[in-house]
Amino acid sequence: WVEALALSAGLCFALERLDQAVEFSRRAWTLRPDDPALLIALMRYRAWACDWRGRAADVARLQAAFARWAAQPEDAAFAAINPFVAYEYPLSRQTRNGATQAYCERILKAAGAPLAPRRASEHADSGRLRIGYVSADFHSHPTMHLMRSFFGLHDRSRFEVYAYSIGADDGSEYRRTAIATVDHFIDIRAEPARASAERMRRDGIDILVDLKGFTHEARPEIFALQPAPLRVAWLGYPASTGHGLNDYAIVDRIVAPPEHAADYGEQLVWMPHSYQVNDKRQPIAAERPARSALGLPESGFVFACFNQVYKIEPEAFHAWMRMLFRVPGSVLWLYASKSAARDHLAREAAALGVDPARLVFGETLDKPRHLARLAQADLFLDTFSINAHTSASDALWAGLPVLTCPGEAFAARVGASLVAAAGLPQLACRSMEDYENTAVRLAQDPAELGRLRQTLAARERLPLFDTPRFVRDLESAYDIMWKRYLAGEAPQAFSVAGQPG
Repeated sequence: WVEALALSAGLCFALERLDQAVEFSRRAWTLRPDDPALLIALMRYRAWACDWRGRAADVARLQAAFARWAAQPEDAAFAAINPFVAYEYPLSRQTRNGATQAYCERILKAAGAPLAPRRASEHADSGRLRIGYVSADFHSHPTMHLMRSFFGLHDRSRFEVYAYSIGADDGSEYRRTAIATVDHFIDIRAEPARASAERMRRDGIDILVDLKGFTHEARPEIFALQPAPLRVAWLGYPASTGHGLNDYAIVDRIVAPPEHAADYGEQLVWMPHSYQVNDKRQPIAAERPARSALGLPESGFVFACFNQVYKIEPEAFHAWMRMLFRVPGSVLWLYASKSAARDHLAREAAALGVDPARLVFGETLDKPRHLARLAQADLFLDTFSINAHTSASDALWAGLPVLTCPGEAFAARVGASLVAAAGLPQLACRSMEDYENTAVRLAQDPAELGRLRQTLAARERLPLFDTPRFVRDLESAYDIMWKRYLAGEAPQAFSVAGQPG
């Protein structure tokens, strides 16, 4: 029965029948309450539905489950849990690090013996450095939205670029661009991990870059087989992949301050601005829709958050509702494609004394039209535990200021990194109280908000959107780590000085 109920929950989720998914998942967990995977599935379905009833009790159960695992680390059930769940809820750094390493070690063990190491002397006179990028997202996906112009900007006199695709071909312009702007595009989706690793070994890849980490469709077992002399984690997974999979992680000093280095199994490479690349040629639709066409009021302040709804925590939503109370005539514009999430958010607003009509829900649009509609918002409000990533960069590119409140972990500090690289570090608030008060102040001070927008109007000169400069900085990082490898030095943390704009 448990398996049947869990399968039914997954099918209902795929069909966007979220309340039914929650109910089937709850029944499965009730029958097997000691199974952490069932508890986590239930919590995730509830998060996607914005159904926060029982959330505190669920978090307490999750904390207790991880505590049991810490006392019995040999329990295989916990090693199979994707550790990113530990970042979605208020768990300790020790718990997060332990869950990450258990998952990493499971992958290393399952992958088997790594390939024979290559000697540094084999590459001393090999000409161009061969960089391999591994991703399931060489299609219309937030990662490629960020990277579309990236590959074509590599200095081909010094670098040869390989893309190894482990995801689907959606036939999109993003896929075509990826294929056209790398030197070698290889689809390895159907290939076993060891065969892919051996292929990369034969291709002579010098630095293999993991753009997936432990996210959906990732293939970390390829990296466990050590197909290249150096392996680097970057962009796709906002946390450590543990000790043993990757040598380096590309970060910046906001998302991963030096004092957090002990939380990473990789050696940290601090970029001079943000760790995140952006596409400076990203088009915005010429037609800017009127507020009325978007369901927004013609007048009044528009707070917006276009994060996926599972990132919305009750603490953030309650702060947003207090903002609506303090700013008469304001509305909150959300991206919630699933009807159950809309229903639960409206119910929560009403319970807090806010008219649900002040919540406006946006539909899914293609990227240029989405960027165009963002101009009708006044202020983007970030979530806390898992910040806006590509969504925040989209807003900044569209000229919409982003207000954020950094937390402890990488995923909770991305917003602060992005606004700093966009020339607006003051939008990273010191506390939740500061976050709420700043939002209200900006809503009441059009002149200050206008100055923020003026900074973003010069977007192509901002470090966040200077794609050529980012590529030069990343190439400098590759050069430094490769020189250390050729010198026989073990990977070690370093900072990239940065190129002039």
